[in-house]
Amino acid sequence: MQKKEKMLMVIMALCLLSILPFMSAATLNRPVATENVSTTLTINMTVDSNGARMNMSNVTCYYNVTGGVATTFLKEILNASKPDLDFTDTVDVSALSDATTYNLSCNVYNGSTFNVTKSALITIDNADSVISLSASPTSLDLTGLLKLTWASSDATSGLNSTIVTLTSPNTGLCPTQTWTTSSGTDTTVDSTVLTCPGTYTASFTAIDYAGNSVTSTQDITLNVGASSGGSSAASSDSSTSVEGGYITGPNGKASTDSRNIVIVVIAILAIYLLAKHGKK
Repeated sequence: MQKKEKMLMVIMALCLLSILPFMSAATLNRPVATENVSTTLTINMTVDSNGARMNMSNVTCYYNVTGGVATTFLKEILNASKPDLDFTDTVDVSALSDATTYNLSCNVYNGSTFNVTKSALITIDNADSVISLSASPTSLDLTGLLKLTWASSDATSGLNSTIVTLTSPNTGLCPTQTWTTSSGTDTTVDSTVLTCPGTYTASFTAIDYAGNSVTSTQDITLNVGASSGGSSAASSDSSTSVEGGYITGPNGKASTDSRNIVIVVIAILAIYLLAKHGKK
């Protein structure tokens, strides 16, 4: 009985040794588990030296959107040459629906139909985050108060980073103000930023974990007339100009001071001419 058992063990060992040259180890390097993907998916699988001797011919990948067994064809990567151990290619996934439950499986095939399967659970997110941005008011005086409101969300891969910036028409005098929160309600702008008349631009950018980026902007006008304490219309009314030889004041009326100056000049000129005429 013991002889039969020994003989059986020897036969099994020989069988195992005979199939070792046909066994291969494979590693799925991309995508990695829990990877977030947008638009383009990179696939990379490597096999060991045993695989090279078996002439690994291709890697074929399948997917399942709900996380079950992957059976829907995705991509075939052909081997470039017999000793090549690396299979790398990209596939357009922009037409696939967004989900966090994609199961990706890649099978390595050779001439003897032997295969090694590797899989990874990944997220495909082709959509931008949903964002909003508003300013109140959109036109104000230099002494006015400006408030910004913004919000953002991402239903699939989630928000990775958000930033709101308010850029003045003269960043040297009025520095850019920033916020990095994903939302803000009636957030007051620093009054030191609002001292440069002109057009300010508020910008809100959100980037999700799949790399999708979206930006919203809002222009705000800071009126120049408010620097003297009144509106630009009031400032224009109080301006002076030269009209018909007189310096005019508001509404085109000549000021009393300007008329007196003209009378004095005419009197001096008349006295000078009379004195000159008398000498002759």
